[in-house]
Amino acid sequence: MQVEADVIQHVERDALYYPYIHIPGVDWLKRALLVFPHVARIVPDSYVLNESKEIWEFENVLGRWDKPLLRKAKLRSPGVQQAQNLLLQLLSKLDFGRFRRRGREHFPYGARYDAEFRYCLGAAVT
Repeated sequence: MQVEADVIQHVERDALYYPYIHIPGVDWLKRALLVFPHVARIVPDSYVLNESKEIWEFENVLGRWDKPLLRKAKLRSPGVQQAQNLLLQLLSKLDFGRFRRRGREHFPYGARYDAEFRYCLGAAVT
């Protein structure tokens, strides 16, 4: 299948700092922001962050689309809900018992699954 160049659209996505909460350092954050427009991290609602002033300042500086350069990930957004529902639909179609009996090499890592999962993951970060 050939895709014309004008159909391909570049979409910038934020970085998700996971599985940790605290940023390793201001230099790490600066390097990440050279590649990604923003860095999001998963922080529980009741968790109190204890960051250095240098890191904290990035939460108060707006980047592209008027979003803070460092922010909490929005886990209850419509995009995340859509991605979760799509992932659940895809997983419900798989017969995991069959794959357990045959072993890992028989898990369906095909182009169709790859495209559907990429779509699912893309919906989660927009």
